[in-house]
Amino acid sequence: MRKLLLTVLVCACMAVFSGCQTVQDKAPVSSGNTETMGNDGRPLAEPEPMKANDETRGNSGRSLAQPKPVDAGYEIMGDNGAPMEDAELMGSNAPVMGGNKKPLPKHMAKRADSDTGKIAVLILTGAGGHAWEEAVPTLQAILQQTGRFEVDRIDGPERSGNAGEISPEWLKWQPPPFSDYDVVISHYEEQWPDAVAESLVEFVRAGGGIVSIHQQISAVPNRDLIGIAWAESSTGYKLHVNDDTGEVVYLPPHHGPGPGHGRQHEFLVKTRQPDHPVMKGLPKEWLHGKDELYHGFRGPAGNLTVLATAFSDTAQWGTGFHEPVVWTVDFGEGRAFLTVLGHRFWSGYEYDPSHGIIDPGENGTDALYCVGFQTIFARGTEWAATGKVTIPIPKEFPTEAKTSLVEPGKMSWERKNSYDR
Repeated sequence: MRKLLLTVLVCACMAVFSGCQTVQDKAPVSSGNTETMGNDGRPLAEPEPMKANDETRGNSGRSLAQPKPVDAGYEIMGDNGAPMEDAELMGSNAPVMGGNKKPLPKHMAKRADSDTGKIAVLILTGAGGHAWEEAVPTLQAILQQTGRFEVDRIDGPERSGNAGEISPEWLKWQPPPFSDYDVVISHYEEQWPDAVAESLVEFVRAGGGIVSIHQQISAVPNRDLIGIAWAESSTGYKLHVNDDTGEVVYLPPHHGPGPGHGRQHEFLVKTRQPDHPVMKGLPKEWLHGKDELYHGFRGPAGNLTVLATAFSDTAQWGTGFHEPVVWTVDFGEGRAFLTVLGHRFWSGYEYDPSHGIIDPGENGTDALYCVGFQTIFARGTEWAATGKVTIPIPKEFPTEAKTSLVEPGKMSWERKNSYDR
């Protein structure tokens, strides 16, 4: 009986094994041209093996070239692996300013649209080492002489008191509402109280204009408003223009020179955006009066347009780059106009107002009296306020070979009875 049961059990196991083998034999055998099916039942194409010289490609299908390391000569490479001087660095590749991403408040009323048709300007000044007491009346005279502006001025307090503590006047300082004006000229070379700084940012974001010159640019309390400023080389992008291609080159932090300037001298200003309203009709190049040529400005550089440059000659202790000297920044619904031109005496030097400047290296009024500076300052202020320019180019405008210095009250601005806004 045991033998019979053992025989039956062995036969059953053999039958099961035979059945399993039969199922395996009937399964399809994968061949070289068999397609692998995806979850949707569609075939998944097998990728071809990558060859040694194949390029890695991004999601757009474009080749992703590997950037080269920075060598001892500091050749700065762009994301596409080409030297930054040769890369396409304008447009969508330029940094985008974060300030535009906040909600925009309601647009304020424009006084320029009033019956007078004049642009309401507030000059904010009162502190700093660049002889603001002498410079600001000159800036006022330039604007008023054009017949296009109504100019108010307020002198803010210095931040530090006699003993070095924060001044109580500074803490409670509150200028008039910026929304009463079309454009604010920031000539306040001092730290701003937080509340005043926030008011300025919202004013521009809502459609107001801001203008600043020379070292006062770096005191504007929001770097997104001005794009670039006097800042350490570890901060933001350093800009210059490739003179051959006209493209703006963005050097990353820790690359390129830090901020500074060489000796004061006359230098050529080169127009880079001839169709921009501020620059339209100006010569391609013109000789600016004796001034400090700043270099190495850095910052977020978002929504920034370089309108003009000047070559920073190494013979004048410069960088060898075509440095931005006039630029604009779009911020929210507002506009900023900036120029590093316009030095007016540094108070660290010995100075006697009754006898002029003692230090022969100082430029006196040359930079501010230069007709080129006066023209772009006035036209830039109008553009920041309205987005358009109607102020004409004076007949005394400098040429490529000769600068032109005229006291602002004696300029021959061609006044118009009405302005196209």
